[in-house]
Amino acid sequence: MDYLSCIGSGQELTQLSQQLTLTLGPHQALLWGAVLEDDERGDAHDVVAAGDVWILVDVQLGDAELARVLARDLRLFQRFMGGGLLDKGHLTLRQREIVIGRVTARCGSEYEWGVHVAFFAKRAGIDEAQQRSLVHGGAGDACWSAEDALLIRLCDALHEACDIDDALWAELRARFSEEAMLELLLLAGFYRTVSYLTNALRLPPEPYAARFPA
Repeated sequence: MDYLSCIGSGQELTQLSQQLTLTLGPHQALLWGAVLEDDERGDAHDVVAAGDVWILVDVQLGDAELARVLARDLRLFQRFMGGGLLDKGHLTLRQREIVIGRVTARCGSEYEWGVHVAFFAKRAGIDEAQQRSLVHGGAGDACWSAEDALLIRLCDALHEACDIDDALWAELRARFSEEAMLELLLLAGFYRTVSYLTNALRLPPEPYAARFPA
């Protein structure tokens, strides 16, 4: 498949971004189809301010190729934006990025894995050994804490069986609230969907993104 036949223009994405700013509140940023609250913006300088609203205006930023694809259809772009879960919720940044990293690695989405490592690994405290483990290792690797390992086991169970057994659920519930459990399931499912898109459309890695460790 030639992924280029699926990609919209930069002008299309800019027009969509301008339309979508109407749905965003003050001091929020549109990045990769999701809203980032102030305390999650951190060093993500690849957004610009327009008054009190932060918007994505340059398709060279974030998931540029994926954004171009979805920019072909406003409805699809908006629905995708609404499911991203990159805003402040029931998980820490580290918890979120471990789940995203493991799900995208297990799905073989080097594109999405590399974008998140480039933007969030340092901020989430995910070092090189842990990045390698996300791709090639498992929950039993020495680089993980008990909680980190539990999140990896969750991702692996969902990937392999699309389910979580009662014993694993009990371990998770000992550490995570009911709301956090729902967020974990939605987050893992969303990034499986993202992986379907990036893999099936043969999206090339972003130039700044990390690559899977050898």
